[in-house]
Amino acid sequence: MRGSDLSVYPSFAEGFGIPPLEALAAKVPSICSNSTGMSDFTFMKSMRFDPDNLSQMKACIDANINSKFDKSVLDEMKKTYNWNRSVLKLKSAIENIV
Repeated sequence: MRGSDLSVYPSFAEGFGIPPLEALAAKVPSICSNSTGMSDFTFMKSMRFDPDNLSQMKACIDANINSKFDKSVLDEMKKTYNWNRSVLKLKSAIENIV
């Protein structure tokens, strides 16, 4: 993946969308559908497209295919999505049920 110029994830339905996050973690520019769980992440706002609109998808590809990786996106992703924080929230939710 690290040798890629762009990761494109044109899913119509996705619960969360790990592949776009993996691409970003590998420092590969990534674009994805705006109809998936990825629409919740504000750090990907400029990297989303309507999967039903091929001209919008093409424009998003064209805008990002030759772009340099924006390290600030990775920094924002790390603030927003964090495994340790997720584990603590899950643990707390389970403890509150029991």
